[in-house]
This record gives sequence, structure tokens and C-alpha cells, in this order.
Amino acid sequence: MQHTGPLQLDGLIGIDERQAQVFAAQPGWHGIQGLSGLFLNGITHVSPPVAAILATHRAGGLSLQGITLLTEDVARELVRHPILSLDGVSSITDEVASILATPSEATLTLKGLQSLSGSALAKLRKNPNIELPTRFYRDAERPACQTVATEPARPSNQELIGILQEIARRGEESLRT
Repeated sequence: MQHTGPLQLDGLIGIDERQAQVFAAQPGWHGIQGLSGLFLNGITHVSPPVAAILATHRAGGLSLQGITLLTEDVARELVRHPILSLDGVSSITDEVASILATPSEATLTLKGLQSLSGSALAKLRKNPNIELPTRFYRDAERPACQTVATEPARPSNQELIGILQEIARRGEESLRT
């Protein structure tokens, strides 16, 4: 764990408490917390004690995309991590949604969700720091962080000339003042 920077171990399929302690101690890149990351996407299950230890990781994001089923006990522990990706989770219960939607400054992505109840969806939508698949948002409800990437409309040549003229005009005004 002397490695600094993002660390990706996709071949790792299981983890115990002792190993979790080693991974949670990952140093931040150049000593700065938040710039490194731990990607353990091959792990399909963690126990609540392992989840509690991994939640103490502060070097950067924690990605556990191999986890497809999230229990209440594991969710309660993992939600304490400040930058968490659980994009492999495809379905959650209302109880797990309540735990994950707890207001905090943490960022959570659940981009793999395929099905959930209306009440679970409503709970998750209330937390703007949770990123869901775009299909779970109507355009008016989609948070700024989840705008759909589309090809921007290209202006016509005449519109482009007008835009450039406006930029030049504002630049000249700025120079005069």
C-alpha cells in the first residue's frame, strides 16, 4: 500500500478485515487526500465489518462495482465513505434507499440500478449527491451533475458570425473601461 495514486485491483474477488485495513490505509497522492482512489470492482460481497473498515478509506474514491446486492448493514457502513461508487447494484429495497439517501456531503453513484420501488426512487432523488441512471429522472428533475451528454446544436454560419461579433464588441467595451 505504498502505492500512491489510483489503485485498481479488479482480479481481487474477496476481502477480509485485515486486508480491508491495509487498503483503507492507502495514502493520498502526494499526501493529499481525495486524489487517489481504490477500485475493488471484482469483489462481489463484503461483510458489515469489512464495509465499516473500507468506509474509513480517505485517499480518494472507493469503487465497489462488483457488489450487486446491498444489505442494510453493509449500506449503513459504506454510506459513510465520502466518494463511493456502487454502480453494480441493480436493485435496492426501500430500507436500503432510506439509508443511502441520508443527507450528507458524500457523493454516491448508483448508475447500475435497474429496478426499485417508487418510494425508494423518491428517497434517493431527494439527495442531490446521489447519481442515478438518467432514465430515473424526467428532464426537469435531473440534477446538473446528471445532464445527458448530447451533441450540442451547431449554430448556422450566420449565427456564428453574430456570436463572434458580440464577443468582439464586449471585448472592446472591456478594454475601454
